[in-house]
Amino acid sequence: MSLFQIFTTLGAGFGLGAIITKLLDVWLQKRQEKIEFRSWLRDKRLEAYSELLSSLLAAVSLPLREWDYYEAMGRASKAMLIANNEKLIDNIWFEIAKVELMRHKIAALPSSDTDSREKLARDRSIQIHGLVRELRDAISDNPKTEYQLWLKKEEKLIKNRK
Repeated sequence: MSLFQIFTTLGAGFGLGAIITKLLDVWLQKRQEKIEFRSWLRDKRLEAYSELLSSLLAAVSLPLREWDYYEAMGRASKAMLIANNEKLIDNIWFEIAKVELMRHKIAALPSSDTDSREKLARDRSIQIHGLVRELRDAISDNPKTEYQLWLKKEEKLIKNRK
């Protein structure tokens, strides 16, 4: 084997190794970018859903005049924009509207009717808890249909209490 053949073989080996290394590097870089994007998206969802839930929880605890429906919808818009499915967006709209409706029902009750007020407040908390479960599933990128079944079960319980 001549010196030229040895250098040619070594050069080809190094060249092939460099190509394989570059291909592996490109593949790993794309995979890493995808992982980082998922992490970033999960963090943004967590932030948006936390703002939404803090607004809804304020609806449970604040008097009617102090909670602003339109401010809650403004906070919900970020959550809706980053939501991963249409059903979740619809449920966010629906839950905010239901909370607002229940707040007005409570305000319309006489102050002496504490049983009805407490019952509506419990129902409102159940609704928010259902949305919490759905948002938790959306954050984890593992949406479950259990929420829909659970929500129907809770709604039946609410109707049976009436």
